[in-house]
Amino acid sequence: MRKSLLISDGRPMDNPQDLDIIATQRLIEQYPIIVSRHFMYRFNALMKFMLNNNQVLNNRIKDYWWRNEFQNRGSPHVPMVVWVEGKASFDTEEGLQQLKKVCSCELPPETSKLHDLIKKNNY
Repeated sequence: MRKSLLISDGRPMDNPQDLDIIATQRLIEQYPIIVSRHFMYRFNALMKFMLNNNQVLNNRIKDYWWRNEFQNRGSPHVPMVVWVEGKASFDTEEGLQQLKKVCSCELPPETSKLHDLIKKNNY
């Protein structure tokens, strides 16, 4: 997306990796339509993948609900609820174990590249 924003800003030769968070935010605010279109393109690709691949959530998706939102006139995000066939109720121990398997929040080991990315982009 940063490359698309740089092209829109008349700087196609600039390296998108050289943009810091402030410069990126300025471009996002300046070109909201580019951001929105790019985001929806990627979101639609994700939905197509999820709906056509029963292994993503270990079973077929039988229904879903989502809404496109924008944070303080900036980056888009999609709150979403997905109903999956054959999943245990969260009232059971099996259901709680399935939930813990897919919903977690912990920092990876310091030796991981992901750890560095999370720490770098923690704002």
